[in-house]
Amino acid sequence: MKAKKDNWLIILCVVESMAILLLAAYQLHRKYGSHIEYYALASHLPNKIAYVAGVDTELDLTGATVIESSNTAYAVGEEYDLVSNLGTHFTVVSEDIDFSTPGIYEVRIRGYDTECVFPIEVIDPAALE
Repeated sequence: MKAKKDNWLIILCVVESMAILLLAAYQLHRKYGSHIEYYALASHLPNKIAYVAGVDTELDLTGATVIESSNTAYAVGEEYDLVSNLGTHFTVVSEDIDFSTPGIYEVRIRGYDTECVFPIEVIDPAALE
């Protein structure tokens, strides 16, 4: 008889522990949610990364692709054509590119609350002669 009573107490402790764990998991889910962060990672540079000062006047992002990844170290995830997804998934936030002044500039693309960056170069037209 005592063995049955002891088994009942063990089962009650296990059930009580499970209930406490479920309640704790529910509270953590309510507090932090199940939000997975995604990062924008440049996977292919645009076809054009060199521009001529005074001749080219705007950024050409043709050929650029960005990967939506949940890992910042590895570009694993859905790959998007940047041009097709500007305004929906991604925006260009680089404001300091001066196409009239030679130099190297950073193109910053924002997507999924992060930014990916790649360089372009504006070259002096005299260097082409």
